This record gives sequence, C-alpha cells and structure tokens, in this order.
Amino acid sequence: MPIPVNDLIHKPFKDGGRGPDDYDCSGLMMEVMRRAGTIIPDYGNGISCNDTKNIHDAIYKAEPEWEPIKKIKQGCLIVLSYSVPGWASHVGVAIGGDSFIHTRSATGVKVDHISSPAWRKRVMGYYIYKGNVSG
Repeated sequence: MPIPVNDLIHKPFKDGGRGPDDYDCSGLMMEVMRRAGTIIPDYGNGISCNDTKNIHDAIYKAEPEWEPIKKIKQGCLIVLSYSVPGWASHVGVAIGGDSFIHTRSATGVKVDHISSPAWRKRVMGYYIYKGNVSG
C-alpha cells in the first residue's frame, strides 16, 4: 500500500520545520515514516540545515537504529550527500519504485527519482528503521 504523501507536496521548506505547514528534511522524514506506521526520534532537533558537520554526525550517531539494505524499498530512509561530497547531509524517504520524497530550501517538498542524474551519485545508503538500540 502506498504511503499517502500527496498533501505534503509543495509544502514549503523551513529550517527546523516539523509540520504541518512546513518541513526541513528531517521533519519531513519523521512525518512520512509516521504515515508509514513508524515513529522516528527527532535526530535533527536544533540542527540548522546549513550545519553540515552536525547533520552528518547526527545521521551516523543514529546508525545503530537503522539496518542498511542494498536496494531502495518503499518506506526506507535514503541518506544522501548533498552539499559536501562524502558527507551525509540530506535524507529522503522511498515512496515506491525509485521515487522518494524530500524537501530542500530551493524546492520545498517534492518527489524525485533516485535514478535521475541529479540524485543517483549522491546516495550514501538505504536504511530500514529497526528501533532504538541500546549499546
């Protein structure tokens, strides 16, 4: 069953946005995952979208809670290198086929294809949430 996201398309980007009127990529990821039936912690709370180092660190600090998978799958998190090559700085959620939903300041919330030239070389990995794992 598809994840319902049509009402999110074209919502504006806002740094720190957690909805329902605007989102940053972390807030949008949380909302889409909630709609898919999974509650995700707020990894990006208080981190500016321009703070690439802290975004990268937050993504990898959460890594034990996520299981890497080899191929895109509906409901998986897509970690992308956007502003600094080799650094995780953007997330999206796969919504079916090779489509994913994400948001950026230049576009707001939109659906793109991971196979497009703009995105395929930016993928750092696909992940399925396995929950809070204490170490």
